[in-house]
Parts: sequence; C-alpha cells; structure tokens
Amino acid sequence: MSGPSVHWDAENTHHILVEHGDRNISTAEVEEVLLSTDTVKWMTKRGGRFKAFGRTARGRWLIVIYSGIDDLRPVTAWATPDKGGSRHG
Repeated sequence: MSGPSVHWDAENTHHILVEHGDRNISTAEVEEVLLSTDTVKWMTKRGGRFKAFGRTARGRWLIVIYSGIDDLRPVTAWATPDKGGSRHG
C-alpha cells in the first residue's frame, strides 16, 4: 500500500515557482511538507482545499494550500517566520 503522492502540473508549478518566485520555495520543499508525518493538516474555509503547516529539511516553516486526499495538488505556498505560523494564522 503506497501513501499519498504530490501532483504537479503546468499551472501549479508556474504559480509557485514563477508567479511567486520571490518566495524562493522549491517543489521539493512543498513535497517535504505535504508528505511529512509531522505536518499538521486541516480543511480551509474554502471548500475542497486543505492547509498544511510543516517544516522542510532545511528548517523552513511553510504553509501549503492544496487539494486532494491521496493525490495532493499544491495550489500555493508561503514561508512563515516561526513554527507557530502566527503571521498567517
């Protein structure tokens, strides 16, 4: 039995790497957060989307908005200055 996988397509790759390239978040970092067992995940107020809060291998705290249960499709991501996520609650 395999676990969830992360689905990248032209739209979400462009959004995270190009449109928000100033955030310097790689697809690998997004995957680290989404696939980590230490990441906290919950449903957002926008139906069908989830929020993940976790730390990358480099120690950066990220918030990732995504859809899907087993096929996780990142929508957007940003860094938060501390493990409490206080800036983006």
